[in-house]
Amino acid sequence: MAPAAHPFNISAPLAALLSAIPVSPPMALKQIAAAGFRDVQIDGRQPGMRPRELDRSARRGLAADLRRLELRPAGIDMWIPPEHFLDSARVDHAVHALLATIDLAGELGRMPVSLALPRPETTDDSWQDVLTTIRDACERCGAVLADHALPLRDTDADETIGAGIDPAALLASGEDPCAAVHARPERVTSARLSDLYGTGMRGPIGAQDGRLDWRGYQVALSVARYNRPVVVDSRQWPEPWAGCRQTLALWTGGGA
Repeated sequence: MAPAAHPFNISAPLAALLSAIPVSPPMALKQIAAAGFRDVQIDGRQPGMRPRELDRSARRGLAADLRRLELRPAGIDMWIPPEHFLDSARVDHAVHALLATIDLAGELGRMPVSLALPRPETTDDSWQDVLTTIRDACERCGAVLADHALPLRDTDADETIGAGIDPAALLASGEDPCAAVHARPERVTSARLSDLYGTGMRGPIGAQDGRLDWRGYQVALSVARYNRPVVVDSRQWPEPWAGCRQTLALWTGGGA
């Protein structure tokens, strides 16, 4: 079913995933800028972009490349399996990787780090110590976390952890992405854009069997006064880069 029309169309800027293009990060940045994107989402697990492996010189070089291409860093993805934070054999590596990512996010502009944290019902006292360390790092660096774990968190007093909105994941779990935004307008820290098709596959907006009311999603983010870029989440798309360009054209032009 085609998405319903809405009386107005306010487009938040889109950020392309750096990993959407299977070339070196510097070449990918050039292609993203040339395609008309002004924002880019860094993948912290992409070879050549892992925060723990980027020394000061590499970080300065990345910042210089972004400035030269007039690209703004929108955020960093760090998809560490949540269970790694609860596994005594893996927790140190997971925490060090996340702390390095938080540090880089602070250096590049106090941007959100997207990840999935363990759900409270799965944790024990040791997780609280880990969480305190993570929160302290966010406060020190000025970064924030966007937690994409489902069901979405609703923390009222936590300034370091907000909600991450992934429409395709919400649709797959039987939830309405627009309602999810409306329910927590002050808690949305990072919003993504990916449709879920009737086949159960993820893909760009604009497909005939797409389930996301993407125009309604635009409106919901506008009403919530969401003021960060929307990340084109091209993970698991058959043709990520072509889909990114298609999504940019529809999102900014309001095409059918």
